[in-house]
Parts: sequence; C-alpha cells; structure tokens
Amino acid sequence: MAEGGSFDAPRLRAVPGGSEPRGFVLFVGMGEDDSADGRMTMHRLVDALRRRVAEVAPSAETHAAVAIAPVGAGGRHIDVVRRAMNDPGLRHRPRMAPVRVGRDARPSEGVLIDVSRRRVFVDGRTADVTFREFELLQYLIAREGRAVPREELIAALWDGVEELPSERTVDVHVRRLRVKLGEHHEVLRTVRRVGYQFERRQGVVVRLASTPSPDLF
Repeated sequence: MAEGGSFDAPRLRAVPGGSEPRGFVLFVGMGEDDSADGRMTMHRLVDALRRRVAEVAPSAETHAAVAIAPVGAGGRHIDVVRRAMNDPGLRHRPRMAPVRVGRDARPSEGVLIDVSRRRVFVDGRTADVTFREFELLQYLIAREGRAVPREELIAALWDGVEELPSERTVDVHVRRLRVKLGEHHEVLRTVRRVGYQFERRQGVVVRLASTPSPDLF
C-alpha cells in the first residue's frame, strides 16, 4: 500500500493485441461465520464491496453470485467457489472441447455431470442414472479428493430408511455407475479398506449450481 492509504496499481498480464480489459473477477471463499466480528453476513459484505466500487468507479457495473455446496461437503471455500463459477484459471481443471452456452448444452465427447439438473451426459448422450446412483455420485463430487468411507455413504444416502443396506450395496451402486461412465469410470476410485473417492480426470466436466445475484436476496 502506498502512502496516504492508496493501493499501488496491480500489475496486469500482457493483453493480447486487439484486446482490452473490460473488468475483473474477485473470487472470495468464506463461510457465513468467517467475518471478524461474526456479524458481517455474505449479503452485507457484497453490498459493502459494491458501495466501495461505486465510490471509486461510479460508472462501473457489478454483478454477484453466491456459490453453494451441500452441508458438510468439506474442502476449501475458495476451491468450491472457483469450481462453481467455472474459473478457467484452475490449473487442475481438465481441458476439453468448449461446452456451448445454454440450458441444454452438452459436450459431444467426454462426460458432463450437471449437478444443478441432476443429469449425466456421456459422449453427448444422457446416461440412465438412477436417483440413488446420482445421489452417490453427487455426494462424492462434493467431497472431491477425499476418500469417503462406505459407512458414511450409507448413513448419508439411506438416512431415514428403516433397514440400512450393507456395504455391499454401495459397491453395487458404484459398479453400475462405472459401467454407465464408460471409459471415464476411473473418476470413481476405490480406496482400499476405506471406500470411494471422486477424482476429476481429462474429459470430465462437473457443472455446479449457484444462486442468483444478491440483488435478488
């Protein structure tokens, strides 16, 4: 920070010829209780940032969206946000043919797991995934990179069932999912003596959901 409280101008990457900067995105990973005083909600923080932008750049336009994930999903907030907003800067994000913009967009090759619409596409075709199979897949995706024990999957996915299934039932569901994912079945990795883990691979895209802009809160 320079003298007088002003910030030094950040260095931008070289802009290709024929292009010009039009704005920026700032990803913020945080929970509702992460503010210093415990009272700054996400909505209030967004509003405060917008007011600050309006002060320094009155003609600027802003739009905000909140990334959501299942309760207890784990992982870093910032990673959830960047994935939900399809940040192209994620180094570990697999590259594949661009997905057309639109509600029914789907890649002609590879796998697209549309969490918001609860649908799975394999090589452009809808995979016949059952309700329980998708619940299992979604649960593992939300905990990407972590080995999830079979007993945890049973407790979460069969909650409220009078007679809980055996761990063998989980294995059967995973096996069926792998068959339906075809050559991309390795995204469901078996962790010996533990359970299963979702690992994103080349040719696999996960489309997550986000809430509308806080303007609509």
